[in-house]
Amino acid sequence: KIDRLAGWLEAGNAPPLRHLAYTMYRRAQVDRADASLTLTLVASSLVDLRQMLAMARSELLAGADLVLNPQGIYFAEEPLGLAGKVAFLYPGQGSQYPNMLADLVMQFPWLGEPFEHANRLAAGQLPRPLSEYVYPAPAHDAKMAKKQRAQLTDTRVAQSALGAAGLAVSRFLAEVGLQPDFVAGHSYGELVALCRAGVFDQDALQKISLARGRFMAEATGPDSGTMAAVIANQATVEEIVCELSDVTIANLNSPRQTVISGTTAAIERAVELFVQRGIQAKRIPVACAFHSPLVEPAQNRLAQLLETVEFNPPQTSVYSNTLGGPYPDDPAEIRAVLSQQLARPVRFTEEIKNLYAAGARIFVEAGPRSVLTGLVHQILGNLPHLAVSVDSGGRGLLDVQRALAQIIAIGTDIDLSVLFKGRDVREINLNAPYTDPARAAYGPTTWLVNGGRARRWLDVERGQPEPVVQPLDVSLAGARLAGPRATPNPAPPPKQPALAPAPGMPVGQLPAAPTRTATNMPGVAAPPVVHGNATVQVMVQTQQLMARFLQMQASVMSSYLDNAPEAPAPAPPDVPVAQPAAIPRHAEPLHAEPVVVLKRPPRPHINQPAAAPSPILRFTLTATDAPVIDATAGLAPGRAVLIAADAYGVAEQTAAMLREQGYDAVILHNRPARSANGNGVNGFNGNGRAAQPDNWHYAATLTDAADVESALAAVRREHQAIGSLLYLAALKPAQPFAELTLAGWQQSIEGDLVGFFNVLQGVQADLASAAAAGGSCLLAATQMGGDFAVGDGKASGFSPTQASIAGLLKTAAHEMPAVRAKVVDFGAVDDIVQAAAAVLAETGAADDLTEVGYRDGIRTMIAVRQAPVDSHQVAIPAIDDASVVLVTGGARGITASVVQELAERYRPTVILAGRSQAPPEQEAAETAGLTTAREIKAALLSGMSNQGKPAALAEVEAAYQRLLREREMRGNLRRLRRTGARVEYHSLDVRDEAAFAALINSVYERFGRLDGVIHGAGVIEDKLIKDKTIDSLRRVVSTKLDSAFVLSRMLRPESLKFLVFFSSVSGRFGNRGQGDYAAANEVLNKLAVLLDQDWPGHVVSINWGPWDAGMVSDELRRQFQERGVSLVPVDVGCQRLVEEINAGRPGEAEVLICGEDNQVMAQSHQRTAIKKQI
Repeated sequence: KIDRLAGWLEAGNAPPLRHLAYTMYRRAQVDRADASLTLTLVASSLVDLRQMLAMARSELLAGADLVLNPQGIYFAEEPLGLAGKVAFLYPGQGSQYPNMLADLVMQFPWLGEPFEHANRLAAGQLPRPLSEYVYPAPAHDAKMAKKQRAQLTDTRVAQSALGAAGLAVSRFLAEVGLQPDFVAGHSYGELVALCRAGVFDQDALQKISLARGRFMAEATGPDSGTMAAVIANQATVEEIVCELSDVTIANLNSPRQTVISGTTAAIERAVELFVQRGIQAKRIPVACAFHSPLVEPAQNRLAQLLETVEFNPPQTSVYSNTLGGPYPDDPAEIRAVLSQQLARPVRFTEEIKNLYAAGARIFVEAGPRSVLTGLVHQILGNLPHLAVSVDSGGRGLLDVQRALAQIIAIGTDIDLSVLFKGRDVREINLNAPYTDPARAAYGPTTWLVNGGRARRWLDVERGQPEPVVQPLDVSLAGARLAGPRATPNPAPPPKQPALAPAPGMPVGQLPAAPTRTATNMPGVAAPPVVHGNATVQVMVQTQQLMARFLQMQASVMSSYLDNAPEAPAPAPPDVPVAQPAAIPRHAEPLHAEPVVVLKRPPRPHINQPAAAPSPILRFTLTATDAPVIDATAGLAPGRAVLIAADAYGVAEQTAAMLREQGYDAVILHNRPARSANGNGVNGFNGNGRAAQPDNWHYAATLTDAADVESALAAVRREHQAIGSLLYLAALKPAQPFAELTLAGWQQSIEGDLVGFFNVLQGVQADLASAAAAGGSCLLAATQMGGDFAVGDGKASGFSPTQASIAGLLKTAAHEMPAVRAKVVDFGAVDDIVQAAAAVLAETGAADDLTEVGYRDGIRTMIAVRQAPVDSHQVAIPAIDDASVVLVTGGARGITASVVQELAERYRPTVILAGRSQAPPEQEAAETAGLTTAREIKAALLSGMSNQGKPAALAEVEAAYQRLLREREMRGNLRRLRRTGARVEYHSLDVRDEAAFAALINSVYERFGRLDGVIHGAGVIEDKLIKDKTIDSLRRVVSTKLDSAFVLSRMLRPESLKFLVFFSSVSGRFGNRGQGDYAAANEVLNKLAVLLDQDWPGHVVSINWGPWDAGMVSDELRRQFQERGVSLVPVDVGCQRLVEEINAGRPGEAEVLICGEDNQVMAQSHQRTAIKKQI
């Protein structure tokens, strides 16, 4: 059947997907009696469907007996649904979010009734209708969005909202014919389960929900308490909780997660104690200390209220959090158990195990998010079961369809007719070519319009190729726009939080039509005039007028198309040349500043000359919605996916999902340190293996290259080969930046960068081999807010050192072009199932995005926005002749050039710091006046010989280079002083905390001020990652970052006007051979973001393009010119720096100053090989 359908599609048949889905559903209804096994696919386009059919065929031929592919492919050889029972699970407080289930309610408006019912019952008890909290007006900024989330989190609102949401999902599941054998809920969700079982009605549910929330809000006193999640089992947590007062165990959620509850101070002490003992613990953002003695007053009031509610025997078995088993049948006993639930622990682990023992095999989370789904997976582990959620990733109807598809695949009957009701669908004949009956209705005046272009229908039918419009020049200089001026769009509709990147989302493109010569569009002839009465005459005149109107419109359209730019010649796949940036997928109004989306630009014809270098412009970064994944790729078979473990359990969840798909997934744990005798500590042994009862867990001290290699060797021995690396070790709570010392900063860099470097270098050859054998993925995760700290509501509390992982990975993407490379940034990791699903989706994504974030479940990417500054509007410059400016980086090269510019303009006091010794005032007589290299070297050789030194050529060369540096420094310092500026030069290593801090303090003591700092210190030791030594990496990184940290601690921000970090586009885009330099610059960028949030002055990290300075040889300059890459002229770079100091805007802490074409340099190598594979 797969082959027949795939062959029919490959033959060129392209029906609307809804017709095909309806046809397959109707055929399944007929064949159901004869079919014992079902394959279900959730596809969003015909291209998507063809890929899925091929993947399903491959899986089945390989003998797979269970396929639960998150891309939307599901099959079970032994269907659980034939004998297994169904349990509905209702989530509790914390799962709610604005616009939850919005797609479902909009598609099926009758599901909005529970919210409307709640509005009526809550009237007068809430400031506004409940539905306005759940579906608020569009948020215009991050602050407003945060406020909306907080309002919905209020316990007086959240419980009623979750009740309505649970009932809405229950009604939908009933409509598709899915009935539960059991129902249960987590905390508040148990009330919804009781309502679903008929114990009380909808009115009573909302009455109880509103009162429960109000009682809890009113009864907690000045300290409402809080809760914390601990990644440990019950026994471990109980042992430590016994040492504390005012702390109780609230939720026994899973074998790996226990939640504690208590007073705020007590929970803070508990979290500290757990962390000190090496156990992950984190506070949960809740309204109060649920399931603890603190809520007993609310429980007592609730018990009184329940006496006024009519209870009935349950029509479906309901399981209790308090009992861990089923509720009794007697209504009075049900009321008694429920009266104690609010302050008693939630025994969820026991509850799920007892449900399983009673025969439950299919668990459906009937509400928002997928928290309970993840807990069920943790509790049941490898036991046969299916756990799904209708809102597993915020992807709206796609989540619903995937949940239903899995349930069908395991043998449960579902009626899908509701999905087709009221839609334009029809059955089609799969045994004959497909024809669209609607095409006959289209005539010569029919145009296809998509909002951005128009085409004649006849041209499409005749195969006329679509005109290709040249990419829009992002400068928009001199543009003339015809027609009405675009105005700002109204606020967009509420975004559906989406784990959008999951493979299988819409492709959004049609196959190219075959090219044939088309005739010109014929004119539209006026109909003949028929004489008669006045009415007929008016009709004739109207027809003539309409004919002329249509002819005029056709002329306008034809004129537009005739004058459109010609399409560029077809492009071969391997010649990177600069092109204007493409219009972003989410275009802004035309009056807005142009945006450049960081995707691979189109490639021109091989004979087309390279584009002229673009002007040097200023850009800033912004986070924007990323497109859905429209192409996927697999991994080489028979090779292990190595996952570096994180602090939350995402690695374990990802590994479990991969194993469900048949991949060999192993986890590499970070062993904190080796004991003195070499024995393992903290659950790890000393031979590269984790102390686990299986061969899926390994351990190494990630900052120890030899230890890492030992663990990798063990993986290779037991799993044949390593095929992909998912580095999730950076997903962990960040230590507050304000609490760090320099030693802590260095340790953070070691943990983030050196750990990743060691593992990456260790598996680089493995990944290259796997890429050639079928596919490989290099993925690293960071936790900087879900948007790499570039969004409107910039993240606070993140660790800037995590950015080093992004910098190194982006360089690896250039050096390993055949390997799919991704860095995925997360915000708070509250839902490990959702985070693991995102990791899995990006692992298979074959798009051009190297950096992808997940912010509130929405897939984001980084875009570069042209953002010029207007220095002419600056009334008072940031520098004048009284200013004191500290500049690191020495008195040579670019640093000297920019200081010269400042000195000539403002004549400030300049304090220069560099590693080189200050040059003597006068050059030695034997070389003074000599100009050629031959003369100078001869004089130096003669001097060495006269002193009795051996005349080694290497020493002569070293002395010659030293003399040139001294000459340059001496000349630069003299020129600076001739401007009238006061100039000091201090020789020191800015990595030396004591020496650098002493210099800064002395500046404050001697001058009473320090107005600005330009941090230009840095070294370059370029090597490919595979050839890089750890000592070299540490030198490059520490020179730039240790000194930057000292600045952050020693400067006095209350009086500082500006702090400028000199960064590089290599950090933003990555650059072959500069992994360490890119990593250091990315950290510098994020440090600037963090400081700019708190300091009153302007803090900025400038990512410079390559300067046209002495470091660029003629050969390198020629290479840049051939690639169309702009070099920054020295005078232009100095001017841009002055503009940034005087007119840079707060909040723009990460700035690029380069040509638009620098993106080509960054991205020219990334995707050639993988595109060829696809």
